Amino acid sequence: MLPDTTTHLLQLVTTALDEFETVPLPATVRRAWRVARLRGDIFEALRFAKELGVEEDWGDLEPSAEISGLRRLAEAAFLAGRETAVDPKQLGLETVEVLTMKPLEILLPAEKKPYEDELSLASRIQNENKRVVVNELLGSVRNAVFTYLMRCESTLRLSATGQWTFERHRERVDRHLQAVAPDVLDMLNSAVTRSMNTDDPEARVHALTSCRRVLAAVADVVFPPRDEPYIDASGKSREVGVGQYRNRIVAAVEAAGTSTHHQALAANIHDFALRLERLDALTQKGVHDHPTVEDVDFGVVQTYLVAGEVLAVVGVSG
Repeated sequence: MLPDTTTHLLQLVTTALDEFETVPLPATVRRAWRVARLRGDIFEALRFAKELGVEEDWGDLEPSAEISGLRRLAEAAFLAGRETAVDPKQLGLETVEVLTMKPLEILLPAEKKPYEDELSLASRIQNENKRVVVNELLGSVRNAVFTYLMRCESTLRLSATGQWTFERHRERVDRHLQAVAPDVLDMLNSAVTRSMNTDDPEARVHALTSCRRVLAAVADVVFPPRDEPYIDASGKSREVGVGQYRNRIVAAVEAAGTSTHHQALAANIHDFALRLERLDALTQKGVHDHPTVEDVDFGVVQTYLVAGEVLAVVGVSG
């Protein structure tokens, strides 16, 4: 079983936020850097690596124009953040440029040393100005990291809620299908497995084909094929033979009730099944018309939603 990435990331972010005031800033930045890499937030990962004085390596992605552009933006943001954190002219500090370029861990705030009182006025002012520069820089980094972690927490909590909700629905659908049509469940699981193989265009085609077969199998369960046509809610005659799985599912939903919910579900099934058929027809035109990863993701999720709702509405129990 694959790890629950969303939950894992949310735990990392929550821990970083909970310990934000007690853990040294470099440790928090390293956590944020890790989260950014796991999430694929390349810009933030490059920025945090720059703060830590680490040369970020994105392996095979490095030569791409996208990574190069994001690297330039991250370096610009890094420089801009450090330049605006202090006003060198106001401090009259010649070494401010050197300080602003040092890695974060070297810029940890230094306490005033007892012997400083014995130094010249110019030296005392310079030391104090250095501390001002460091504190301003650290404050700027803290704000940037905290803002990023807060944004991640909001996004991940929403994602986790959707993921948990879909997982509960998936379990219900699996129970239904295991009881009434175990072969359908195998097909649906096959579609999910194929959808994860996003590097293979043919796998995406097969995944959507499996989705369509799942709907056809659900139709066989809820409304077996008939020779005589079915008169739908609008009074139109529709064929409900072996090949008309879409009409048969809609017929089963309409027969189960006439409420607004039933009507909306029937319309959704019709539109979704039609989309699957059009995607299938598109793939026959050649490799350049293969479905996208987004098409497969939508197809698999929607298949689960439609199959589960149809079985529930029609009254097929697991």
